[in-house]
Amino acid sequence: MKNNETKMKHKFSPFYCVLGIVIGLYSATIISSIYFMFVTAFKTQPEFRANPLWLPGMGRGIAGLTFNNITEVFTCCLKADGIFVFVPEMIYNSIIYSFGTAFFATLVPCVMAYFAAKFEYKFSGLIYAIVVAVMIIPVVGTMPATIRMLKNTGLYNKLVSAFVLKGNFVNMYFLVFYASFKGVPKDYTEAAYVDGASELRIMVNVIMPLIRNAFFTILLIFFVDFWNDYQTPLLYIPAKPTIARYIRTLSTDMVNVYKGATIGTGSPQAPAKGSMQLQMAGCLIMAVPTLTIFCLFRNKLMGNLSMGGIKG
Repeated sequence: MKNNETKMKHKFSPFYCVLGIVIGLYSATIISSIYFMFVTAFKTQPEFRANPLWLPGMGRGIAGLTFNNITEVFTCCLKADGIFVFVPEMIYNSIIYSFGTAFFATLVPCVMAYFAAKFEYKFSGLIYAIVVAVMIIPVVGTMPATIRMLKNTGLYNKLVSAFVLKGNFVNMYFLVFYASFKGVPKDYTEAAYVDGASELRIMVNVIMPLIRNAFFTILLIFFVDFWNDYQTPLLYIPAKPTIARYIRTLSTDMVNVYKGATIGTGSPQAPAKGSMQLQMAGCLIMAVPTLTIFCLFRNKLMGNLSMGGIKG
C-alpha cells in the first residue's frame, strides 16, 4: 500500500509535470520542423505561396505531389575551388568524411582513456588534467595556424586532413570512456595475465568488447554530427565539398549552384534559382542516411550501455 502511495506522489509531482511540458514543447518544435520540411519539399512554387503549411496536393493524393524539387537538387552541381562538383561525388565525399572522422574521433579518445585509466602514473593524471583544462578554458584563434600547418604538410584540400583534425582526445567522450574503463573490475585483466595475454591483447580482446555498446553509440553520434558538418569541409577541404556544404550553399549562396543537366557532356548551365522548396528537398535528401542509420541501429542507440559484473 505504501509503495502505491509513493508511486502516486512521484507521478503527480510538480517537477515531473513541468519537465513533461518542457519536453513536450521541445518535441513539438522538432516535429513541426520535420513536417514543414516534408510538406515543402513536394510543393510547387505557386502552391507553396498559396498554402505554405498545408499538405501538398490537397485532395489529389499522391498524384498531387511534385518530385521536381528533388530531381533539381540531384541534377545541380556546386562550384567549389574553381571546379564543378556534382551531387554523386558530394555524397561520396560525405560518406568518406563522416565515417572516417567519426571512427578516428571515437578511437583516439577511447585508446587514450584506456591508457590513462589502466596505467596509474603521474603522466596519466596529467593527461586527465589537460583534457579537463582544455574543456574549461576557451581556445580561439587557431584556425589560421591550422590551415597553414595543413598547407605546409601537404594535407590541405585532402580528406585525410579531416581525420587528423578530428582525431583528438580532448573532448567529453574521453571522460565517458575513462569512467567506463575505471568501472571494469580488475578480475578480467588479472585472469588474462594469468593466461599469458599481452597488454595489447587484453585491451583488444578483453576490455574493448566490454564497452563495445558505448563505442558504437559514440561512433554513431559522431557520424550524425559530422554528416551535418559543413564548416570543416568548407575551411580545410574546399575542393572536396560534402552534401552538407551543398545544402548550406542552397540556403546562402545560390550563385555557386549551377544547373548540371549536362553532366559529362559539357559545361554546366547558368546558376540555378534558389527557393524554399529546393532547400527543403535538399534537407530531405540529407536526412535519409541519418534516418536509415537510426532505424538500423536504434537498439544500440537506445540500449543499455552498462556492463555486467563478475559472475562467480
